[in-house]
Amino acid sequence: MLFGTLQAAGVTDVFISPGSRSTPFTWQALKTGGLHCHAIIDERCGGLRGARFVRATGRPVALLCTSVVRPPTTSLRSSRLALTFLPLLVISADRPFETQHSGAAQSIDQVKLYGDHVRRYFELGLPDAAQSALIGLRRAVTQAVAILRGPLPGPYTSTRAPATTGAAGRHGR
Repeated sequence: MLFGTLQAAGVTDVFISPGSRSTPFTWQALKTGGLHCHAIIDERCGGLRGARFVRATGRPVALLCTSVVRPPTTSLRSSRLALTFLPLLVISADRPFETQHSGAAQSIDQVKLYGDHVRRYFELGLPDAAQSALIGLRRAVTQAVAILRGPLPGPYTSTRAPATTGAAGRHGR
């Protein structure tokens, strides 16, 4: 549903820096019709390639990454994009909620990770099949793309913790 909503809102390209926690999102992006997925293995290059694409086309793009080192390495790109008003949506897959702030390896607090260098940050929360949660997800994604295209376009970031029991695949997100 996440990538279908992005596509319906006008995002046509997703730059993916793959990682274990972002795998469910990668599969969903690949299965979403109308999206062009670009695999960029080096996370430092993912933000740069996304930025170049935005400069060349003027269209907003999504950058999908995992939370270990990729969001911090893309933050410099996002900071620069904020100053140039180029639209980039960063989607990061965080550690499951139960392992956050517990001393788990490879975890990073993603709240305000990009500081004031993004137009908006939004935590998507755990996968939930409730109708209200699905409506909220669509609203948040549509709003993010509208902000990217708005009078002051620029980077927007959202994060989601994957389910530890595979619920993300069952709910189509």
